[in-house]
Amino acid sequence: MSFHDIISCTKEDQFLVTIPSARFIQKMSNLPDIAEALADFLNAKARDGVANGDDADNYIEPAKDMNHRYDKTHPDIRPYSMMTRTGYMEYNPMKNRGKLPEIYARVVGQYIGDTFFLQDINENQIQVSVLKKNNSEIYFTHGWSRLRDFYNINAGAWITLLFISPFVFFIRVRFITGMEITYPHKTPPYKLMLEKPFL
Repeated sequence: MSFHDIISCTKEDQFLVTIPSARFIQKMSNLPDIAEALADFLNAKARDGVANGDDADNYIEPAKDMNHRYDKTHPDIRPYSMMTRTGYMEYNPMKNRGKLPEIYARVVGQYIGDTFFLQDINENQIQVSVLKKNNSEIYFTHGWSRLRDFYNINAGAWITLLFISPFVFFIRVRFITGMEITYPHKTPPYKLMLEKPFL
């Protein structure tokens, strides 16, 4: 069964019906959710097949480890179903740039634009530019040092990144002691943009 066949035979999920090919999925910003929906669909289809007397090899009992269902996903969507959206990196206030961990860079690097926004839980945004040396060596450059003064980071911090789209990462910031910082609160929220030469 081809990827196109899987998409065209799903009638209960309208967004899947309208996907003409795998190329459309690569343009979507929410790839893990699409992959999970397709994995659920394939598992349900296999379960229905078992109920009708078909081969049980493609059906995974819910009680089993949920990670095994990804082994049964269609090869066309497997890379997206394994994509993680969360990464962790250190913030060194003595440096003007930060390096994405290599594994995380390989996963999300191809989707990141030249600039993006770091957004905290109070919707404050800091625009940061990206320097890509290769697929696994990605640096956050201009705008990165603004985190130091904006969040009062003196000795360093740990940053949790949640990839939302090619232009937005949600962040949580913890001091090196493990305590979460107090995020500035203002209406409307702060929006720190890059200077024109860095755009």
